[in-house]
Formats: sequence, structure tokens, C-alpha cells
Amino acid sequence: MDSFEKHASFLEENKELYDDEIKAKLGIFVSIPTLDLGAVKLRGFYTDQIEVESKYYFFNSNDELVKKYLPNCYVNNIEEATVKIYDLCKKFLFKVGISFCIAIKETNVPIGYVIVNSPRCPFSDKDKMPRGEWTLDFFLGAHTRGRSIMSTCVFRVLSYLQQMSVPIIYAYVDESNTNSIRVLQRNQFKLVGQSSDDKLIYGALLN
Repeated sequence: MDSFEKHASFLEENKELYDDEIKAKLGIFVSIPTLDLGAVKLRGFYTDQIEVESKYYFFNSNDELVKKYLPNCYVNNIEEATVKIYDLCKKFLFKVGISFCIAIKETNVPIGYVIVNSPRCPFSDKDKMPRGEWTLDFFLGAHTRGRSIMSTCVFRVLSYLQQMSVPIIYAYVDESNTNSIRVLQRNQFKLVGQSSDDKLIYGALLN
């Protein structure tokens, strides 16, 4: 058994233990669950279908609103989308984040994403300081916005995080991003402050 297998085995055997560093049960990084929401579902990336996943990630993220509000999620082409997906998957392996694809259940086609960053995740590529708390990012492709899909998906992700004993989660959002603010407010997020780069900070108590 190699070191990776030993680590995976340890997580599985101790998945109910609470880890003070990640502020959650260890089981949160055993596997990404598939969460059924009726017409859509939340799932992890299929790395064995990376070409298809990359095509849809590019289609959903190559949008001016994503570029404006979530520049770290924006990609210019399919090649960048492939790199981004592998990076998001690597973050799960290193207990840095969990990425959910929002997919149409009937076709399994991704239409958006919910990205949950663990306390170990740095604020940015330049600022390597760990965030210290769970944070949330999300976006839908332009063709599926305005249908309350994201509000429902965020609610389901928060319910899962609650089961995993995550105590509190935050979201950093631009003041002009009214659609995202509305999603947060529908999910009981409250305005708790403002960041040094003038982002509004919303928080939701889970446990």
C-alpha cells in the first residue's frame, strides 16, 4: 500500500473524527458525494472524461460576469479549463477545497459550479496565508441563470457541510453582484463585514 492509499484508508477509518485544522469531520475529504436535487444534481468532476468536462467548464465560465466577479474561475479556452479542473481536483486531495458540478440529472451536463474552500485554502496565488475559515464561491452558465437553481444548490451544499460539522461559512462578494447577494440572503447568510479589498463579507452559522 503506497502513501496515498494509506492516507485514504486513514480518512475512511476516521471519517467521523473532527479535525481542528479543517474545522470539519475528516470524512469530508474521503469522497465528493452526489447530491440529488430533482431536475439537477451536484457531483464531482469526472476526471476520466476530462475533455468533456473541460468543454463544459469553458462554456459556463467564459462569461463577462464570471470574469468580473470570480476572475479565479474564469478561463479563456478549453486548455485553461482543463488546467483549472485538475487544480480543483488537486485541492480536494490536499484538503484545500471541494468542487461540485451542478449538472442536469437527465443528461449529466454541467451548467454551473459550487466551490467550497477549506480553512487551509490560501486567499490568492499571491497571498499564501490560509483563510482560516470555510468560504464559498459559485456561478452558473449564463443560459441557466434566473431560475433559482443556484439558491437550491447552495442550500443543499450547506446542508451537507452542516452534516460534516462545519461550524460557519463565509462568502466574499462584490457590492454590485446583486444576484449572488440574493442567493446568499435566501440561504440565511448575514452581512458581517467588509474585506480589505472592499468585498462584502457574508456569513452563515451552520453548527
